[in-house]
Amino acid sequence: MTKKITLIGSSGFIGNDIKKKLLINKFEVFDPNSKQMNLLNPKHLKKFSKKFINSTVIYCAGKHKQYGDTVDIMINNILGMKNLLEVLNPKNIDQFIFLSSAEVYGKIYKKIKISENTGVNPENNYSLSKFAQEIILKKFFRNELKKLIILRLPGIYGPDDNNTSIVSKIVKNISNDEYFNLTSSGDDLRDYVYVGDLSEILLKIINSKRLNIDNNILNICSGEIISINKLINLIEKLYIKRLKIKKDKMINKTTNIIFKKNNFLINKKFTKLNSNIKKLYQIN
Repeated sequence: MTKKITLIGSSGFIGNDIKKKLLINKFEVFDPNSKQMNLLNPKHLKKFSKKFINSTVIYCAGKHKQYGDTVDIMINNILGMKNLLEVLNPKNIDQFIFLSSAEVYGKIYKKIKISENTGVNPENNYSLSKFAQEIILKKFFRNELKKLIILRLPGIYGPDDNNTSIVSKIVKNISNDEYFNLTSSGDDLRDYVYVGDLSEILLKIINSKRLNIDNNILNICSGEIISINKLINLIEKLYIKRLKIKKDKMINKTTNIIFKKNNFLINKKFTKLNSNIKKLYQIN
């Protein structure tokens, strides 16, 4: 029997890649766009409730902070989730996978490895909306908690990410001879995950009969830790060209997002940054 997937947010670059992988693997995918199913219109949502029955829901909807880290966007992101859950019954859903963000952990100044049990400290409207949605989901699935999986994502990059990732921003700036705005010392340590690897992890989650996940949360990490300065150097070497850098007058204190690799991902082979950037962005 073909497994049913309801994909909310397939128009974004992450959702679009997930959709492609699902279709290649012969899943039955229902992926309404925002005009077909408006998350901010509760009455509009009711007619779609049957589509979710016996389905795995992948939720990657909501506006990214690139559109502005405003209170209005935060409220709409939270409201969209609340409206959807009001027309659903947790007993009828096979699985619910929510794409959250590593930003819920806040700014970490020490070189410590973050686990799924690390305390959160959302420091902007975007991360606050993600954590609020996590809380709403846990309350909704309180009697069906095994069905809920929260993925906290680091920097996800890909050629179609519309410059939401630092990787794409640097590539765009250096290829167009534009200035890259550096808001820190550049020593910040990050874990960048290719969108294709994320989609493969989702497939593994969907196909897994047993998931050993603490507190319904899974931090997505490749284990390839690199500073922004080293990432810039890597891309400069690929282009054989220097990146123009504009430093903020108010340089923020160096912060790190370093995940401790969990058991679920321990054997996952991630795409390497160096070779992947050259291939993805067609650098000669």
